[in-house]
Amino acid sequence: MTIIFQESLDLFARESSDQPGTKLTFKPTPDDDTFVEDEYEFGRQITAYELLPTPTEWVDRFIHSAVEILNGRRAAVQLSRWCNRKVFGYLSENARFRPAALRIGRKRIGQPFPQILEVTVMLHGAERSRVLVARFEGLDGRWICVELFAI
Repeated sequence: MTIIFQESLDLFARESSDQPGTKLTFKPTPDDDTFVEDEYEFGRQITAYELLPTPTEWVDRFIHSAVEILNGRRAAVQLSRWCNRKVFGYLSENARFRPAALRIGRKRIGQPFPQILEVTVMLHGAERSRVLVARFEGLDGRWICVELFAI
């Protein structure tokens, strides 16, 4: 009589978080107009923080350009490569036909995750001050603005 031993699978074993190879990651903000399924890897790809441009310089340039668009001094299409469709639509709809005089005040950059930047910027106008909030995600080797609002 031959005894055959077969390994059994422990279906209810929990994976421990201290195992090598398990890393916390984020899921990129979906673009509203894309028809790509999440299970495929055709969409934007997360980029390691070390491969992304310096956050402060990138944010300064993007915010300066966005304020120029909102002031009516620049075309929104110039930032189309560095933002998603939702942000591009917001910039296009809120661009002024007459140049305004919004000035950039204090900036705060928060980084809740290595590939995520959350930015608040004070905008000072002749009549009142506003806050511009933006969120950038490190995707496809660059920072992409996925949310932007002037409140």
